[in-house]
Amino acid sequence: SRFHALISNALCLLCIFRAPSLADLPGLFIAGDSRSLGDINADFALDPTATNEITLDVSAGSMYSLMVLSDGSAAAAGYIQDINEYKGHLGVVNRVEAANPLVTITDVVNLIGDAVVAPSFQKVYAGVETSPGSGLMHSVFIDVNGNVYAAGNNGNGQLCTGDTSSRDMPVQVLLPGKAVSAAVGADFTLILMATGDVYGCGSNQKGALGLGKSTTQTNSPMLVDGLKSVSSLSAGYDFAVFQTISGLFVTGANTFGQLCLDPSEYDDDIIFIPVLLLDLDIESFKAGYQSSYLLFDDGSVASCGRNDGKHHFVCSIIGISI
Repeated sequence: SRFHALISNALCLLCIFRAPSLADLPGLFIAGDSRSLGDINADFALDPTATNEITLDVSAGSMYSLMVLSDGSAAAAGYIQDINEYKGHLGVVNRVEAANPLVTITDVVNLIGDAVVAPSFQKVYAGVETSPGSGLMHSVFIDVNGNVYAAGNNGNGQLCTGDTSSRDMPVQVLLPGKAVSAAVGADFTLILMATGDVYGCGSNQKGALGLGKSTTQTNSPMLVDGLKSVSSLSAGYDFAVFQTISGLFVTGANTFGQLCLDPSEYDDDIIFIPVLLLDLDIESFKAGYQSSYLLFDDGSVASCGRNDGKHHFVCSIIGISI
């Protein structure tokens, strides 16, 4: 059959898959470095391997994993190389310099700064290191009521808390309504609201937030102008892609052509405000580390960006049947 979904997370050393289980809930399969799930016996699974976990949502980051378990609780596992550089992306206070087995996140910090019992969650978003080997990354969580929480590295304000202090416990983000989705880059966060508006926080030095050249960083959520009725979004290392009622928009770093823009019209390495890539609705899209993947209604796939260190600036239709 033709492609019917895109899964891309080139930001991690572990890939996580969900599949039907006997309980009619998504079963968890993993492939890659098992330390990202807290396995103290480092192993590298080349093929998807079943686990005993039943999950509602999963996300793989740099050497760690987040998931929503069947009871709505959020859980985290992963490998910490240097505890002195750890900033809290697992969202749990007790952790060790080694593989950390899966543990439930029991507490969060609410808007008035009090530690309270963690709510039921619906979505989790694991992040990527700001630079390879740094151990600096952050995580985002959305509860069943549309409230957003963030934990981890906050050096550029990417936790949306109004400051640059890192957090080892998820802290609630002040937003003007309910969130339905989010996207996490290296040092920035994008949040999609139920209204179709998008708010961003963190670094905009490479235009990933789409806030223009004059805004290099924001520690609190800022509305991304120029995007109307956004339905979905995806973030790469330092760029972002948005599906709107008007079509597909892109912003951020374009060093490797990852924005898929025509180089004869856009020859800049950085795009600071969202620009229209395609004036049509597509089936699915994903932003990888420094590449993008587009799935069209006819089942064909286009890719652009970094390709093993080489540039290919124009989207090429793969059209492979599987």
